[in-house]
Amino acid sequence: MEAKDKFIGSGMTFPILLNPLKTSPIISSGESTLIHSSIGIIINWPKRRRWFNEEFGCRIEETLEEPNDAISRTLIRVFIKEALEKWEKRIVLKSIKTQSGRDVGQINVSINYNIRNTKIEETVIFPFYTDLKY
Repeated sequence: MEAKDKFIGSGMTFPILLNPLKTSPIISSGESTLIHSSIGIIINWPKRRRWFNEEFGCRIEETLEEPNDAISRTLIRVFIKEALEKWEKRIVLKSIKTQSGRDVGQINVSINYNIRNTKIEETVIFPFYTDLKY
């Protein structure tokens, strides 16, 4: 096992995928799968909503129902930066960019990062919707 694989680790991703033959969760490994899943969990988890660890999560839900303007996009960048720097220790953030999407309430967040202690550079595109649609 390489040092990089030990550093990244292995585990379940969200949403949990089940192995149909063994009826057990699929254990994933590899930097892009696990880290992308972890980033999605951190960003989507509202702060102060996790038992025994109320600091976990991101404050991005505070920008729901706000107008899609420069102030909201700046707040989204700040909230994501704070959350990822605190909870995802396997990455070094390079940049977080936001831009309006096709829909009125859509903001596309582009997160560019390096995996710590490697030269691997990855980008995650996270679509965020400020309008609640049912």
